Amino acid sequence: MVSRKRPSCCGTQKLSSGDALLKTGTMEIVNPKIFNMLGAYEKAQYPLFLISDSGLMMYEDTLFEMALCMTEDVGLVHQMPFTANRQGFAGTVEK
Repeated sequence: MVSRKRPSCCGTQKLSSGDALLKTGTMEIVNPKIFNMLGAYEKAQYPLFLISDSGLMMYEDTLFEMALCMTEDVGLVHQMPFTANRQGFAGTVEK
């Protein structure tokens, strides 16, 4: 189901470009992180884009450096991520 008018979509109304879209529903994807990123991947408007995670940290110029590595014969650039120490069970599992 795709909706732009549900109250839970209030965050999308802050974006005036009209490109915001909230998709809800299920697919045959077991990993919830992959399911959540799939819609953004399918709607990518640019040839280069970054897929990241809220727990990952990046230096300010990391994206620029990664884009410089993209050439005609390179299909993917990957950086070794580093995370911030977080408290609790989830922080321990992610580390």
